Amino acid sequence: ETPVSVDFDDTFNTERGKELVQKLIDSGMIIHIITRRQQSASKAVYDLASEYGIPRDRVHFTNGKLKWEMIKALGIRKHYDNNPNEIKAIKENLPEVIAEKFFD
Repeated sequence: ETPVSVDFDDTFNTERGKELVQKLIDSGMIIHIITRRQQSASKAVYDLASEYGIPRDRVHFTNGKLKWEMIKALGIRKHYDNNPNEIKAIKENLPEVIAEKFFD
């Protein structure tokens, strides 16, 4: 079972993002949500996570920091994000991780 992470805003919280996450779950992937939101803005993130059976311990807030360090710490192998700066930072710092640009 491979851990895969998805961004929240403009990625998972879009219709296409929800379809993507459901496909990943159906194919046996372990889903983590990694968002740059502040922990204080967590309600919408936790609500959507619970709708898809993603436990709270797989929801991560970087509080405004780039996500690559969290991805590294979690041992994630693939990350979906709509932000080109995030993708670039992942590719530069974690060349072994597949950083996929999400287009809604």
